[in-house]
Amino acid sequence: MAHAAAYQVRVCAATSSVTTQAFDLRVRHSLDEVRGADTLVVPGLANLQDMVAPAVLDAIREAHAQGTRIAAAMARRTLEPAHRRGRDGRLCQGERQDAQCRFTEQMGISPVQWMIQARVDRAQCLLETTDLPIERVAAEVGFGSSVSLRQHFLHTVDTSPSAYRQAFRVTSGLCSYTGDTLES
Repeated sequence: MAHAAAYQVRVCAATSSVTTQAFDLRVRHSLDEVRGADTLVVPGLANLQDMVAPAVLDAIREAHAQGTRIAAAMARRTLEPAHRRGRDGRLCQGERQDAQCRFTEQMGISPVQWMIQARVDRAQCLLETTDLPIERVAAEVGFGSSVSLRQHFLHTVDTSPSAYRQAFRVTSGLCSYTGDTLES
């Protein structure tokens, strides 16, 4: 018996082709396909000075507002602390602020809020598909404690992690836990 695919993957763009440093990509689907997606994967920029097309930003913002899960490959230097950059290990304050402002301008959300949302999204997946204790979920997604997870989760999802798990628990899903490894 044939099984239906769990996901249909569609590459969408504002243009019919996308050029990267490594390859050229022909795109068959417009940004209209983003509407109704369960998960939106946004590739990172090779050059942080590149501008993202306004139509792409609008599609991402609309998807976020509709509750679509968003996974993004983000340039590490955008969120990297100042003491971890540069020849002497420092990123000048002005450059750091510029990167944060660019991120906020392009994504419509601050880097810190984006990171919190990404952690809450991952916590939702783990709560739906694993029996991990709340403390372990908090650690796996990057919150320092279960208290921090609960505070951010309540603010973002408007319910507690335990209540969310009870309401949305599924027997199989996109992320699974095996030993010390989380897989998506």
